[in-house]
Amino acid sequence: MPKRSIIYIFCALLFVSFSLFGGVKKNSVQATSDGSYITISWEIDDISGIQAFKVLRSLSPMSGYELVETVFPENNKLSYSFRDDQPFMKATTLYFYRIETISTTGSQSYEPSLDANGVAVDHTTSGVRRTWGSIKAMFR
Repeated sequence: MPKRSIIYIFCALLFVSFSLFGGVKKNSVQATSDGSYITISWEIDDISGIQAFKVLRSLSPMSGYELVETVFPENNKLSYSFRDDQPFMKATTLYFYRIETISTTGSQSYEPSLDANGVAVDHTTSGVRRTWGSIKAMFR
């Protein structure tokens, strides 16, 4: 078999493996706050080829993302969500999230993409909640 044919076959296989790995639907990542917790949700088109989703959080829109949780795909499930408990009772009010999809071959994709800002959520806790939480904490 000529060298050129082997290169074409290799490129075709590489293209097929990347096209089977869909990842998170574009613009489907959403983050909402109820004043206590932040819920991050996202959708996918197809579960095949996906090994895991990594939920990443930052205080800056373009950098500093840290792993919050790893979510594993479930059979035939196309919608996912995760409740982030860490921002509870924090003074920070603006968080940014992004979902990293890991394929079964080890490749990665991000939504929003790395050249876009993460999904922002304003997480403002009320003074009443902060006070009530502080009172409860004193009696523990």
